[in-house]
Amino acid sequence: MKPIKYMLIICFISFLQGCPSGIKYYSCKFINKSNYNIVVSASFPIDGLLPPTALYPDTSIAAGGDPRIWTVKANSESSIFEWNIEKREDVFEKIDTLCVFVIHEDTIKKYTYLDDLNKSYNILRRYDLSLNDMNNLEWTLSYPPDGRMKYMKMYPRMAVNEI
Repeated sequence: MKPIKYMLIICFISFLQGCPSGIKYYSCKFINKSNYNIVVSASFPIDGLLPPTALYPDTSIAAGGDPRIWTVKANSESSIFEWNIEKREDVFEKIDTLCVFVIHEDTIKKYTYLDDLNKSYNILRRYDLSLNDMNNLEWTLSYPPDGRMKYMKMYPRMAVNEI
């Protein structure tokens, strides 16, 4: 009976310790105001192993980082980018610019290899965002971009009728 008692005490102590203090789960909201599904992607340093030069200004999709994609359905919103960090600003600890790619879902289906997609660079929009940009946007992005994004770096630039 004693071994079971000790096992329960060890499990209880482990449970009380839980996750490291200060670490939280953060994400970014993405609003798709178009009539078609889109794929959102960005490259992040992998656990700090990559130097910032491996990412921006190289604007290849998934250039030297950890490529992750999220599908956002037509006329809906979704949480994208998941970070387990102490504070949101830590996303920019190793980078100064976050490149966010918006791609039509059909384009992803057409190009089977990332190299082919990079050669054609057939994207709907690329946002090059700083920490200041993300804070001004309250960590909410949209496609097509809304008026709050008109001074942000993006390719192609916003058209006059989009503002």
